[in-house]
Parts: sequence; structure tokens; C-alpha cells
Amino acid sequence: MAEEPRGAAAQRTGRVRFPAVVAVGTLAATAMVVTSTRIGSGLHDAPAPWWFSLPGGVSPWAQVAFYVPTVAFVAAWFALGRQVRVAGLGPVRRWVVFGAWSLPFVVGPPIFSRDIYAYIAQGLIAHGGRNPYLVNPGALHDPTLFNSIAMVWRHTASPYGPLFLALMRAIAGVAGHSTIGQVIVFRLPNVAGLVVVGIFLPRLARRLGADPAMAFWLGVLSPLMLFGFVSSGHNDGLMLGLLVAGVAVAKDGRFVLGIAIVTLAALVKAPAGLALAFLLVHRWRAEPSTPRWRILADGIALPVVLSVAVTAAVGDGWTWLEPSTYGIPGKVHVIATPSVAIANALHGLLAAVGLHVTAHTVISGTQAAVALAALGGCAWLWWNTGRLEVVRATGFALAFVVLGSQAFWPWYASWGLVLLAATTMQRSRVLAVVAGVGMLIVGPGGVPELSGWMTYVLAPAELLALGYLLRHGRLVGLLEGRHG
Repeated sequence: MAEEPRGAAAQRTGRVRFPAVVAVGTLAATAMVVTSTRIGSGLHDAPAPWWFSLPGGVSPWAQVAFYVPTVAFVAAWFALGRQVRVAGLGPVRRWVVFGAWSLPFVVGPPIFSRDIYAYIAQGLIAHGGRNPYLVNPGALHDPTLFNSIAMVWRHTASPYGPLFLALMRAIAGVAGHSTIGQVIVFRLPNVAGLVVVGIFLPRLARRLGADPAMAFWLGVLSPLMLFGFVSSGHNDGLMLGLLVAGVAVAKDGRFVLGIAIVTLAALVKAPAGLALAFLLVHRWRAEPSTPRWRILADGIALPVVLSVAVTAAVGDGWTWLEPSTYGIPGKVHVIATPSVAIANALHGLLAAVGLHVTAHTVISGTQAAVALAALGGCAWLWWNTGRLEVVRATGFALAFVVLGSQAFWPWYASWGLVLLAATTMQRSRVLAVVAGVGMLIVGPGGVPELSGWMTYVLAPAELLALGYLLRHGRLVGLLEGRHG
């Protein structure tokens, strides 16, 4: 009997296991949603946290009941990844998995974050004719909605771009008066953003010589994406949809259209604008025969004109570009933030040797130093874009921005990860771990899970990792694509 070809055997194995993996993931997602009605980010001060819920309150058993299916979901995603590596995953199957795994999160209560309640409040403020850049959620006089918002956002005006606020205003006009209904409807733009990522990311991966199925698995189906953008409803999902679409279109040779789409992404959330600088210098060096004035007009004048036009049309002003706006997330000193972990460890070390410096001084100084290092890394990537692949360079630059920021929340990691998923970095174990378990550093109620003592674990680990990458040019090799 002839031996079955290895490729055929792999495909047959993939066909046999695929339904089981999808079923486990779907059942696990459903169980997460049901159990999260008691310990998730449901409504505060309401007769019930959601339109369906389990009896009882917060207890150790409730935690177990939530985390068992959560671990099962993450395991199903990793199992699917192994199948994708061996047998691939066709377009139809990709969307089957996305639909089956995302639907429970669409209809369930928010998990891992309460930010979507702030979006609803900002949309209602805008729909009522007031300026969300000047008016905070407390002006709505809605105790249930107000108390469901995370503390840091309750008395804070919107830091988001005018396009996002215009969209929130429009959604608020059709979402009805039920807060539960509003949560579901306000999620939809971010679900649509993930759909756009799913359309353009495989296309971008194919152009870059990477595996489209692996890109979809990592950049669309991962727990980081489904927990962070479908369940939690973070507007990064919409931003990333526009960013990936714009970069893919630009790489296809339609530079002006690509720049316009990336500008729209930045008008949702400003960090996407970093890609404009990389696309501009890439075209400048890749097309020496194109008139320089034409490249500058397309890469600089077009984004400026489009930004002015959208901002003027929305009519809420330019507060979204003020430097103070970007310090709002940093009001909470999250231990997972590299600069905060290093600063806390340094503060403890100084105190141990008798040097009493205030924690605020140490944290501020460390944040400034880390931010400068991240800025230097972005500048190096930008300057070397002519010899670096532009998508890879942009992905790493966004990762540097996240690592150098004042506050790290796990969904921020998606900014660079999504673009890197379209490159040969898609097979990196580090990216897979971040995408698989990164969201779990916050609890189902949106509160960071890492305690203060973790500072003395994270800080040395981060410094050792940095030293390893800097040794013998490993970091430069990684950025240039010689490793990973």
C-alpha cells in the first residue's frame, strides 16, 4: 500500500479536527459569557447585570466557573493554530470560526473592560448637542450608566478623534434607551473593524510572502482580538480595521487612497497616524522618479486637509490633538506598564539603600526615559525604512509606542501585533503568547490582576529581555527581518 502524501494527510487531519476545535471554542465562549454575568463588566446598580444572568454573586466558585471556559477557549485557539500551520485554513472556514466564536461575545455583557460604557456616554453627550471634549459623563444624570463606567473615565472628557465621536453620535441616535441594547449596538463598529482586518490582512500577508491563514488566525481570531474588541468593544478595533485596509491598499500601489484611509484611522484614534510617516518615507525612497512635490502633497497635504475637513464638519474642536489628552490613560499606574514596573522596583531599591525619593519623582523620570528610548527606536525605524520592509517597520514602531507609553493595557498590544501578523513575524512564539493570554492580565471586571509585588518579577524580566535583544545586534536583526 502506497504511503499517503504528507500534505494530503495533514489536510485530512485538519478536516477531522476542525469541527471539534470550533465546537470547543464556541461552547467555551458561550460559557464565558454566561458566567461573566456575575463577575464580568456588566451593569452596576441595575436589577440585573445583563438580560440573562446566573443566580448568586461573586465567589471563588464564580471565578472558577469563568476561568475554566476561558482556559478552554485559549486552548482551542492554540489548537486551531497548530492545524493552520499544518493544513492551512481556507477563507470559508476562517469566517465560520469568526462567526461562531464572536457571536456569544456580541450578545453577552462586556468582559475585561468597562470602556464601552464611556463610549456610550460620549455618544449620548454628542447626540444631545453637547461637546464630548468639554462635557464628561457625569452630566448625563444616568446613575446606572455612570456607575458602570471605570473610575478614571467618569469625570474625563473624550480623548478620541472626531470621526469616532461622529460615529458614536450617530449610533446613539438609533441605539434606543436600554443600556444593554446600547452596549450591543455600540460594539458593532469594532466588530466591523475586525471584519475589515479579516479581509485585508490575509491580502497584505500574501503580498509580503507570509501565510494568509496564519495572519487571520493571529490578527482576527485570537483571544486578544475577540476579548478586546468584540466583548470589550474597544475602539481600537475600528482603528485597526481602517489602518490595515489603508496599509494594504497603499502596498497595492494606490498610495493616495491608502493614505486617506489611514488618515481616517487616525481620526478614530491618533496612534494610527504613525503609519502615515512610514508610508510617506517608503514611497519617497521607493519611487525616485515620482516628483517630490507630488509625494509630499499626497503624504502630508492630503492627511492635513482631510483632518481639517472632518474636524470642522464634526464641529467639536481640536482638543483630541492636545498633548494633555494623551496623558489621561496614564492616570492609573498599571503594573504591567514597563516604565511603571521598572520605576516601582527602582523606588523600592532606593528606599532599601536609604535614598528616600518620592514615588512620583521616580515614576515620572522613568516614564520620560522609557518614552525617549521608544521615540528613539521609532526614529531609527523611520530613518531606515528604505532598507526595511515598511509594514514590519510600522508594526514595530507601534509596538515601541505601546511599550513606551505611560500606561499599558493589553488591547494596546494589538496595534503593532496586527501588522506584524502579516509579516514573517507571524510565527513568533512571543506574538502568539501575547495574542493568546495577554488579555488575562486584567480580570473579567476590567481591573488589573497584577499585584504590586509583581513589580519585582516584571522589572528584572523586562530588563533582561532588553539586554538579550541588544546583545550581539539581536534587536536590529529582528527589526530587519533576519530573525523571526
